Amino acid sequence: MRGLGLGAAALAGYTSLASVFAQTQAEVSAAGLEDFLDSEIQGYEREIILTILSKLPPWLRDNVVYFSSACRIFVNRVRLRGNSEFLQPLGGPAFRTSTGEQLIMPSDEIDPDADQADPNAVLICETQKGPYRRLRSKKGSITTPYTVVESYVWLPSLVRGEVFVANSLNDTPHIYHGGSPGGGGSDVDAGFLYSAKKNDWALFVNGGSCSPAVSTRFRAGQLIELNLFVLDEGRLTLSARGYFTDGTFGWNSCTFDASGFRKDGIDNRFKRITSIGQRTYDANSGSYLRYVEWNYAKIGLYGGPWHDWADKDTSQNCVYPNTAKVYVDFRTFSHEIVHIDLR
Repeated sequence: MRGLGLGAAALAGYTSLASVFAQTQAEVSAAGLEDFLDSEIQGYEREIILTILSKLPPWLRDNVVYFSSACRIFVNRVRLRGNSEFLQPLGGPAFRTSTGEQLIMPSDEIDPDADQADPNAVLICETQKGPYRRLRSKKGSITTPYTVVESYVWLPSLVRGEVFVANSLNDTPHIYHGGSPGGGGSDVDAGFLYSAKKNDWALFVNGGSCSPAVSTRFRAGQLIELNLFVLDEGRLTLSARGYFTDGTFGWNSCTFDASGFRKDGIDNRFKRITSIGQRTYDANSGSYLRYVEWNYAKIGLYGGPWHDWADKDTSQNCVYPNTAKVYVDFRTFSHEIVHIDLR
């Protein structure tokens, strides 16, 4: 299987783009929170988003969306209002955007609590809901707490022959992180979902009492930095850096309430998923999601220490339905290439 070669040499070019952004971080750190708020954001919305901004690191403050547990959306930039929304439920895993596009949300469920005896063995996942690849962490502990998972990941493109949706009313590709809280509460999924209509990838969050939500769209066919971390007790932040569909480059963060996630990292679990969510399971639908290369995946405590995801961190290493439909070109626990092919 060909890889995209997302090693140190390939990332060097990407890092040079990031370094341009990094040069401004000193200025960003010195700037007041008001500098990250459009003047049109006023009243209660301004108060709430200022609270979120104050907790985020400076380099994540430029494009900020907050999905509250009251199912309200708060933004720091007026332009973000138009592409951030809670989805309309259609029944089961199916939802609709305000523009009428139907999306199938991932219905991955974390399997029984017991850790896999040999984390190096790729097993068949027990949850039988659509084709997917899952790596799940152990529970965080006092010695090894988990409050963050980070990866570089390739977002496939239709024009490169890497992703195809045969029936958008039944299949939606996803690439995401997620997890289960240490203090009780709902599991969450947070990352990217693919639009067959637009050939791009939108940030999404799914968990808690509200409908799933989507936000900023990123270009297909690029390397993305993707993070999910505990911002505060019972609150997570999903952040991604790359090229947006308007051609600009930068970070976008989506903070959302997720009860039970502990800031000390104890008992939190995280996961890494590549999937094609389906309304009705069909192992021969004709869709595919290939060359999803995860690299430099890290896990640990936000703000440090954190480390490369390794076998010692892993409680589950599995695919569904089988290794023919979901093939994993496994290099290390922090580097693999996933192919889902339903032809």
